[in-house]
Amino acid sequence: MWKYLPKQVKHGRTIKRFSASQLVFKDRLRLYSTFEEPSIWRTPFRKRSKFQKWTLSIAIVSFVTFNIWWVFWPHHTFPKPVAKILRKGLHAEIKKEGADYRKSLHYYLEALEECKTENVHPLSDEYTGIEIKIGEMYEKLDLLDDAVILYEGMLKRFYDELSKPTNISPMRKSLLFKRDLQILIRYIEINRDSEMNISLLLMHLLLAQKDFLDSSQELKEISQKSEIQGHQQPDWKNFKGLPLIGKSKTQYQTYLSSKNKQVLNIKDREDSQNVFVKELLTARELYTQYCLTKNDFTGALNSKIITFEWMLLTDRPLDEILLAQAELGSIFYLNSEKFEGSVYSINNEPHREPENREPTKSKLQGNQEACIQYSADCYKSIIRFADENQYPQNATDGEIDQRILKALSLSHYGLGVINLHKGRLKASKKQLKSAIRISEMIHFNELIKEANREIKKGNDILL
Repeated sequence: MWKYLPKQVKHGRTIKRFSASQLVFKDRLRLYSTFEEPSIWRTPFRKRSKFQKWTLSIAIVSFVTFNIWWVFWPHHTFPKPVAKILRKGLHAEIKKEGADYRKSLHYYLEALEECKTENVHPLSDEYTGIEIKIGEMYEKLDLLDDAVILYEGMLKRFYDELSKPTNISPMRKSLLFKRDLQILIRYIEINRDSEMNISLLLMHLLLAQKDFLDSSQELKEISQKSEIQGHQQPDWKNFKGLPLIGKSKTQYQTYLSSKNKQVLNIKDREDSQNVFVKELLTARELYTQYCLTKNDFTGALNSKIITFEWMLLTDRPLDEILLAQAELGSIFYLNSEKFEGSVYSINNEPHREPENREPTKSKLQGNQEACIQYSADCYKSIIRFADENQYPQNATDGEIDQRILKALSLSHYGLGVINLHKGRLKASKKQLKSAIRISEMIHFNELIKEANREIKKGNDILL
């Protein structure tokens, strides 16, 4: 079920808008109604004085000069020789008769060599910006191996700089982390070597997390308490953060204070520290997905819980929170299946003595029941939120509402699967049909297909 979660929702509906002529006509009526007829049509024309003519002429000339300067003067910080070459590359990339990416790549490579001649810093926005354009051309020309080599070199330079003591400003350091994580994410998307991907992901992710957490001792303590060392099995019954899902940061802080029996002082992060939060959370999601592909469901759940807490504490948008909650519900369900499989294995081990088997079996069953309950809680609270805010009735075609509907459809689907698993066929069918209805609104075709498959399973049981 989790494999469908990261995919984007595609929809083709549009919002109805007034035409330009309608808006202009309405404004004209409003404008005309504010004037009295004599003030417009009966006021005698007065000839402008020389001073008025001179002032008007100066204003027009200044306006035209400014626009010419703004349009044609190069607003950049590149050295002139580099800028001259870049203009040729951009022209080759966007010319009307058809983009020539190979020619554009040639100019960008030439511009990078010119940067070296001009002693442009290898980690400057100008230098790395040209490298990113080169990587983009490699990808468009399907030269993925060349793009991978380029990104690897960039990641090494960023890591070497960010891992050593430095006197650069906090804002500049945050910007470097932001670009480093952006390149890392792009690298992982195109690189086929999964082992290298996870190696670099962990290196750069841990470095960025350390900087992120160093700004708040309280946040660091929360994260350390949430971490589970190695493959230690967590006590699921102590995870009580689900009622706070989708709530404000203030409410979450209050909950954490009561949980830890101390007053937490999580300060609002400065702008310089908030620069790379989005990229950091995306990198954490990549790690969660890696755990899932390796069937490390415990690792995936630990990662997702921490990521979710950070999303709440950094005030991420509501649609992101709800989608993350739906994904968390799915990962809880996967863990419940893992525990159920372990119980089945124990039941089929005739050589094990009952007195040794029952305690382990009982613990596994408890974990399995707790996980499936947390999964259902994740889904139910999303549905409850939707009911309170009259979704999908009040949903618009905006991206935020579309993602909220996606989280809602996933929640109905998840509850349908859980009910089917427990033999509640009528409740399961109702939830799955709701998932299909909402998925049709947002063209979530993958989920429609899966929901129909689950309905068929229920029908087969009844036969």
